[in-house]
Amino acid sequence: MSQAVYLALKTSCMEDCQSFLPLEAPVFCPTFEEFEDPLLYLEKIYSFASAYGICKIRPPKGWRPPFAIDENKFLFNPRIQNLTEISAYNRVKNEFITSLVNFWELQVSSRLGKSVDLFTLWQTVGHYGGNERVTSGKHWGDVCKKLNFDATPAIASSDMVSCRKCGKNDRTDLLICDGCDYVGAYHMACLDPLLSYVPKGKWFCPTCFVNNFKSINKIDEFGFRKSANSYSLQSFGVYADDFKSKYFGKPSHVEVESEFWRLISDAECDVSVEYGADLNVSVCGSGFPISPTSRYNIKQYANSPWNLNNFAMNERSALRYLPTDISGMKVPWCYVGMVFSCFCWHTEDHWSFSINYLHRGEPKTWYGVPSASADAFEVAIRQEVPELFEHSPDLLHHMTTMLPPSRLFARGVPVFKLNQMAGEFVVTFPRAYHSGFNHGFNFAEAVNFCPASWFPFGRNSIDQYALIHRPPVFSHAELLCRMAESVDNLSIDFLVVVTDQLADLLEKERSLRRHLARLGVRRTERFVFETCEEELRECMLCKTTLFTSALTCDCSKSNSLTLAFFRLALWRSPIRLPYFCSSFLASLCCGEIIRINETYEQKLADFFY
Repeated sequence: MSQAVYLALKTSCMEDCQSFLPLEAPVFCPTFEEFEDPLLYLEKIYSFASAYGICKIRPPKGWRPPFAIDENKFLFNPRIQNLTEISAYNRVKNEFITSLVNFWELQVSSRLGKSVDLFTLWQTVGHYGGNERVTSGKHWGDVCKKLNFDATPAIASSDMVSCRKCGKNDRTDLLICDGCDYVGAYHMACLDPLLSYVPKGKWFCPTCFVNNFKSINKIDEFGFRKSANSYSLQSFGVYADDFKSKYFGKPSHVEVESEFWRLISDAECDVSVEYGADLNVSVCGSGFPISPTSRYNIKQYANSPWNLNNFAMNERSALRYLPTDISGMKVPWCYVGMVFSCFCWHTEDHWSFSINYLHRGEPKTWYGVPSASADAFEVAIRQEVPELFEHSPDLLHHMTTMLPPSRLFARGVPVFKLNQMAGEFVVTFPRAYHSGFNHGFNFAEAVNFCPASWFPFGRNSIDQYALIHRPPVFSHAELLCRMAESVDNLSIDFLVVVTDQLADLLEKERSLRRHLARLGVRRTERFVFETCEEELRECMLCKTTLFTSALTCDCSKSNSLTLAFFRLALWRSPIRLPYFCSSFLASLCCGEIIRINETYEQKLADFFY
């Protein structure tokens, strides 16, 4: 991206952010009767609300759980967010400047003021026959090498050295590469661009220059640093309120939003804020009451299905069938915000639903892109900042990059917005990209859930994760099979979708196993993947969690591949695949999958007929 293009985008971005107004996402106000079952209500509004990517739910009047946190005992270390580094455009500029500095440091790397060991110098010159012979024989470069000194590049005089480009050794002014020695010898006139003088300091041939540039110019993955300061909820609130009052006074919501995007777009911005994010309730505590008590007003909310701690076991969420508590998905996370603290563009793990409750404090602004436009969103952000994706193909999974809604809208991506107030829920739908920021000190809590409508998204997310080598949080195939073990307890919605996906799983396994047999793999072994440690249970190439089957090396069970990725890799580049003294591992044979599927089909038939 040229400097002119960058400046044009920056100016356009700042102007657009102040004038562009995304359409509002829908707000729902259920009655007390509709509010009795959250997942049933969400399924009811799904077809309409999912077209916006996000929606807001206002509980019935009078439903307001007490805040269960002891503000002096809730302790956490927030993340530091430097606002200028969050901007996609500013990151491109910063990486360009870093590359430019590295380039020129390689071009000229002379170092002044380095001390010389005179005794070693005297010994080395004597080794080459004294000063006159060193000078006449052009050995000063060799002397400097012995002293580890950044000398003028060596000039070759040996008949054994020839120019890498023209192949001739008829001249003595061959530059010798400090990286590969005599392998990288060039006449100054043979270089492109040619050199008219002997450069000072070290000199690298074109090959070594490129290799060195690549090694020192690796762009580290950007991430938020943890603050060294530990806060209680009470002390963070004092800090956050003081920061905002000194910065603003009492601004309107529109003024805060406008200033947030102005700061994000400003490459010279030096504003940093702190954000308490992804705080596990099992460690820090939940804002909802969870302790058993005889007090009705507490017990009512502790047992409420809208208490996010109860979502994990809701009979309409498939996550209840997973055996372990998954932090952030089954176990809620808390979020403590201050003005300008933000959450960057992302989708939820496994493209699941999420629900966020703002317990108290100032508003939280959300932006959402519906799943129908997810592909368009990914294309648009790649077109806006292609340089970032060159270094990090999985950039959108890092949750570290903000792009103004105005720029997305300009590329044809619909963006919807809402302001979440204290006491309100926000729901994000499967594969809906979303982001947002806080208007001031607040406390929110969020968790994921997976009703029947999620399953097509969940299966597709595993395929995409495999392509970018991102480990999933759990095995989708394992979830299907665990639900199959509970066939008598499943709702008709789950029966339909699980039966359909089990049939697909069976067909896929049959095809892959036949392919493996044609390649000559004959040894088979029954294996229970769930007994493995997590790091040993993933495909060594695509990182997918292994469950139904794998191709493994007899030397080490940790060298395992999913059958699907093995076939893909073999088709793309058979030579690059590691050699396997191979065995086939299976947790289920095809016959068992067939019997499971037949049980489901019979259950469905009994239900309908």
